[in-house]
Amino acid sequence: MDAFDILTENQIKSWEKRKAEGKDTPAKNPTSGKRSSFEAMLYRSILDLYKQMASVESGTKQYAQLDRRAENIKAQLLVSMERQKMFINSQIFSQQLLNRKAEILGKQKVDTKVLHP
Repeated sequence: MDAFDILTENQIKSWEKRKAEGKDTPAKNPTSGKRSSFEAMLYRSILDLYKQMASVESGTKQYAQLDRRAENIKAQLLVSMERQKMFINSQIFSQQLLNRKAEILGKQKVDTKVLHP
């Protein structure tokens, strides 16, 4: 199961619980168009930076800058998820980003298990 599937499933369960408790009412004027979560936008930004890194020679100043920006956004993503008490999802996303980085940059994938509390 993809990390976004897990995140979406958790959000649906949370919404169903609020709805059952009568705390969630539908919006009067729902907006149309495609929307994505803040976390999804950060995730895509990180992948875009990894793709840019793939087109730059490693060891250069530009490569290091792109890597630093990706790591800063990754930290922001993980902190955002942990503030929402999504600790396991945060670990899954972290692992998935490590593997995607390795895949995009042509390196060996990191094989670590997610620890469940």
